[in-house]
Amino acid sequence: LPKEGTPVMDEEIFGPVLPVLPYENFETLCRQLAQKPHPLAFYLFSRNDDHIRFVKENMPFGGGCINNCVLHLSNENMPFGGLQNSGLGHYHGRYGFQTFTHDKSILSSSDRVDLPFIYGPQKPWKEKVVRLFLK
Repeated sequence: LPKEGTPVMDEEIFGPVLPVLPYENFETLCRQLAQKPHPLAFYLFSRNDDHIRFVKENMPFGGGCINNCVLHLSNENMPFGGLQNSGLGHYHGRYGFQTFTHDKSILSSSDRVDLPFIYGPQKPWKEKVVRLFLK
């Protein structure tokens, strides 16, 4: 059994090594795992609907599979990417484009005309007029 503090339990695994953890309570095990750095992928092999639902709703990870592994990587319609130290952003198709681009918002105002009544503090009636234009 893998021991706490060993590299296989504390570092991301990129190889043919799979630690197997015995447990008595599934939710307790998941809560302990959730305290560790979030993994790039999480694979659950189970027929237990409660376990599957718990993992989907509570476990932090980049992407994953239920009763399969790695297959989520090959689907270009699903984002692929991690959280925290396992990577930021999503890749594949439009998700990759959105990750590696940035929409920049710029508001440009005229330097010739300024409407001083839009600056506060306002009398109540002026505030109502300004709010009419902001809707």
